Amino acid sequence: ESARVNLLTYTSRLENFTGTRSTLSMDSALAPDGSLTATKIVESTEDGRHDVYYLTLTGRPGPCVRSIYIKAGERRYFYIVETYWGRYTYFDAVTGILRNVSGVEYFSAEDVGDGWWRVSIAATNDFPYINLFVTINRDDSFNGGVVDSYAGDGASGFYMWGDQLEIGTTATPYQAILTDGSSY
Repeated sequence: ESARVNLLTYTSRLENFTGTRSTLSMDSALAPDGSLTATKIVESTEDGRHDVYYLTLTGRPGPCVRSIYIKAGERRYFYIVETYWGRYTYFDAVTGILRNVSGVEYFSAEDVGDGWWRVSIAATNDFPYINLFVTINRDDSFNGGVVDSYAGDGASGFYMWGDQLEIGTTATPYQAILTDGSSY
């Protein structure tokens, strides 16, 4: 068994994420590893921004990188924010294009096949945490730092899987932590 790299817990099904005007439907699609563990994020019918987030402390000094896999569903455009330093980007989950990036050196997107992208946010400073927010945008009219606010349809959404936080400046291969991590 290899050493634990991923500092997060319950990383495949995204059980630590919380939705704002959105719900998380666990085990609703095939993940990049072929398992039925990807989570669909579904917008509610409420008016406002529709997002998911997971706030976490790294608990460790030094540079770190956060990565997550994203796949378009009925929605393909996203506003992704790291909240500690306020770095953000707009992401198109069909083309993989990152636009209007605040801190361009910190974000990257890697095509991992079957419509999935691994989006990474690297922090070169000593961050006490990297908090991740992913907000749905209905179209590609991206405007720096502005999120889309609308009444959702209650069915449209996108897919996420494989959250990872690790020490370093480059994302390493994904390491699933299926429990609270105490038995890894």
